Amino acid sequence: MPIRTTSLVESTSTAPRTAAPARRTVVSNGADQDGFRYDIQAVRAIAVVAVLLYHLWPKRLPGGFIGVDVFFVVSGFLITSHIIRGLGRGAPGRFLVDFYARRIRRLAPAAVTVLIAVLAGTIVFRPLSAWQDSIGNILASTFFVENWHLAEQSVDYLAADATPSAVQHYWSLSVEEQFYIVWPLLFIVLAALRLRRRGLVIAISIALGASLAFALIATFVTPEAAYFLTPARAWQLASGALISFFTISSERARRALPWTGVALIAAGALMITGATPYPGVTAIIPTLGACLILLGGPNPPKSSFDRVVRTKPVQFLGDISYSLYLWHWPLIVFIPIVIGHSLKWPEKLVILIASVFLGWLSYRFIETPFRSRRFNSKTIQTFVAGTVALLVVVVPSAAASAHAESQIQASVAAMQNAKESPNRCDAGGSMLADCADDHTVTPSVAAAAAEDKPRPWLDRCINGLEDSSTVVCDYGDPSGAKTVLLWGDSHAAAWGPALDEAGKQDGFRAVVATRHGCPSTLTAPIATVGRDIAPSEREACAERNGWVAKELVPKADLVVLANMTTNYHFDVDLSEAFGDSVRTVRDAGVPVALLEDVPLTGDDEGHRVNGPECLATGDACTNSSSRALNDRLDKALTEAGLDDEYSFIRTHGAFCTADECYFAAGGASVYFDASHLSDTYSASLGPWIAESLTDLLPR
Repeated sequence: MPIRTTSLVESTSTAPRTAAPARRTVVSNGADQDGFRYDIQAVRAIAVVAVLLYHLWPKRLPGGFIGVDVFFVVSGFLITSHIIRGLGRGAPGRFLVDFYARRIRRLAPAAVTVLIAVLAGTIVFRPLSAWQDSIGNILASTFFVENWHLAEQSVDYLAADATPSAVQHYWSLSVEEQFYIVWPLLFIVLAALRLRRRGLVIAISIALGASLAFALIATFVTPEAAYFLTPARAWQLASGALISFFTISSERARRALPWTGVALIAAGALMITGATPYPGVTAIIPTLGACLILLGGPNPPKSSFDRVVRTKPVQFLGDISYSLYLWHWPLIVFIPIVIGHSLKWPEKLVILIASVFLGWLSYRFIETPFRSRRFNSKTIQTFVAGTVALLVVVVPSAAASAHAESQIQASVAAMQNAKESPNRCDAGGSMLADCADDHTVTPSVAAAAAEDKPRPWLDRCINGLEDSSTVVCDYGDPSGAKTVLLWGDSHAAAWGPALDEAGKQDGFRAVVATRHGCPSTLTAPIATVGRDIAPSEREACAERNGWVAKELVPKADLVVLANMTTNYHFDVDLSEAFGDSVRTVRDAGVPVALLEDVPLTGDDEGHRVNGPECLATGDACTNSSSRALNDRLDKALTEAGLDDEYSFIRTHGAFCTADECYFAAGGASVYFDASHLSDTYSASLGPWIAESLTDLLPR
């Protein structure tokens, strides 16, 4: 297969077709006679269709998210081609200014328009409790750091319950923009070193290899965060960059490579799933596929691939791919909020059509005018306009954030006053005392509830997902003669305020030993309902629990196990996983109690409802008792013959009637997110917990 490399200053005709100068993708490598690469528009069309179908029908196209990988390859290919041409024409300083001005004209108008629309949608349709998170994502997207923002959230266990951001898809745009900042500077340095094409290819290959190695390691260590990290994605952009240095003269190869590339992309979209560690080794499949398509172009005239890519539908989707990508996700996020239920087939078809229509409008009236010849020479005006565009997003976002914060803080202050002067019908007392209650709260109280995290979060004594730690929370009466050990995951931590109040009331010390995503089992779970658990996280969980069993259990007078049992999958039976913990505690001569799981806000397959956001609508949010309650662990241990080894504390009377489990009671939100008790509600159950433990503590 004859392959030719191009030099840094080598170029061919770059004149776009006069029929449509604004929309054409022109490159210096392997262009058609009119300077246009039809196959690149086809690759963009493949990428955006894959992403769109995945977001609407994830079970039908489980790996459609690999469309983003394809976009990365195309971007690396095109940007490197532009850099090669630009550095061959003028001084590096002038080239840089023009390069960044072109990026602003190309990307900012549509991106800013969508951000403003999302901000308006947030204010109109989202509850006050969701404003801060949404605005944080909008600002991160505005400054092209959304990928780092999401990477940080991905290692926050609580973020798993958060409503998706309407701009989270900007993470890929952020990766590309960060690449665009660094890549031309690298080429300027390489040009100053007078490297010829072989040196450039070697330099890019080294960068590609280093990034790929980082991606493989990061995917193994922190798979959730690795997906968004720029160093773990740079190799895909570098792959496209490397391809821009090569052309293929064999017509037979040029006919075969594009279809091979399409087959690889299709295989990735159909076979890779969300459970696959990514971007690990499997990310090579779609990346290689995109590279093969680009390497095979321009396609021989009248070849089968050439006839397909030149069709109007393919070229149309390629033209609007950027705007289509920007608009589709906000529609997917906002429409269920507006209509009040999850998307069904009719709504998904409407979103599909609306996304294409908005993509075309945005391309025709926002993208194209700013890329026309009339704007190309106005460099200074471009930077001024870019600054103004930033302010148009930042100023109203800051104002909305300040308004939300003031409302939330006022409700937080009122909530604190209520905590200090409780009555029997406040919060959980309302359910236990059978008080009259409409089970609603005001929108501002709902917003404050999202900030009402239990004390272990505020005291930073709950362990995160990182390395194992020996930090615990010390609550209750510090001089108490008895010690109660609360051992479990973050749901156990949410019971911390109740144990604190109970210990102060009955004079016992409460030690809360909890870890996010790590139930009180000596065998670590392999997955939750929403994700696979990385080996490093499993190891840290097992190490932590081993330490608790060895160091804390023997010093306790009573051990209480509390977990969100339905959240975990083990490679052993449920009774074996938790039975080992029960036996370990009993072998230490310590009584053990199981605290019934907090009622679910959805089902046991991970479909949950954010409590404060639901309550912000003013409704009495509920879940049926049959759906919300689960005693599978008690049943499993009973069937295993361990029912005489522990006491079972039923908790659902503090949340549910015979038919319904409530998200609010006594003027307080039960949850601060989609599954964890709020500090207010947990603390209100302190007297009841004290009473429940009275007969279990040795005298």
